[in-house]
Amino acid sequence: LTNMARVCGSMAFLLQAGTPLDKALDLTAHMCGSPRIATALLAIRDRVVRGRSLREGLAEHSEFDASMVAMIGVAEEVKQLDRMFSRLATTYTEDVQHRTTLLGSVLEPATILVIAVLVGTVLVAMYLPMFKLSTAF
Repeated sequence: LTNMARVCGSMAFLLQAGTPLDKALDLTAHMCGSPRIATALLAIRDRVVRGRSLREGLAEHSEFDASMVAMIGVAEEVKQLDRMFSRLATTYTEDVQHRTTLLGSVLEPATILVIAVLVGTVLVAMYLPMFKLSTAF
């Protein structure tokens, strides 16, 4: 999801700056951070240059989910790709933040339990020999 947020954010930024779609796809492929997505974006770029729509190119690759493809298809028809990519970037970023918060709230109690077990083990290991010595006399 972080890579998709990065792709959508980069595409939104480049399209808002007036970069042509084929150049924006090429630049985004080089900065996306995922070799699979980069390869897909370069293949999509080649198809767009040959006259196919961006939606068709995105639909052929499993890296892009169906809702994203549908939204890009609508945005392509109304000539609002930059706004849709910006909206998608915001959505993906919020989803990543939500999942990170959720993961933190799950891991915090687990971490406390692990630390408690470790501290309890150390305490028992320290005091058990003393108790054994006191009962030996």
